[in-house]
Amino acid sequence: MSIYGTFYFTKTKSGNLLGEFINNGLKNFIVESANINEGFCKEKFEAEYTTNWLEDENTFASKLIIERDIENKKMFNLTWLDLKSEKPIFSGIGFKKKKILIGKYSDQKNNDRPTAV
Repeated sequence: MSIYGTFYFTKTKSGNLLGEFINNGLKNFIVESANINEGFCKEKFEAEYTTNWLEDENTFASKLIIERDIENKKMFNLTWLDLKSEKPIFSGIGFKKKKILIGKYSDQKNNDRPTAV
């Protein structure tokens, strides 16, 4: 089964991210938090993060890269990578509205699921 869903992130004062997501395999929203690794900027979402979430009592972690879209600077491209293999797990697109990054994601490019930590 392919995974597809929606998410939002807000930026903390220290540059980290807090948010929630839901997808076609879940019944409820799940919290996701991300610590910034590189590219700190108070207002910008573009950076590299280590992100984690709890799903079915399992903790997952990945590298999250957020970049501006090359063709449309109002859009963002997001890629969640497996921490060990660096393979893409999910990819998404989003836009910023009132300091919130809102978007959608899927595993369409790669059906690998993240490894529980």
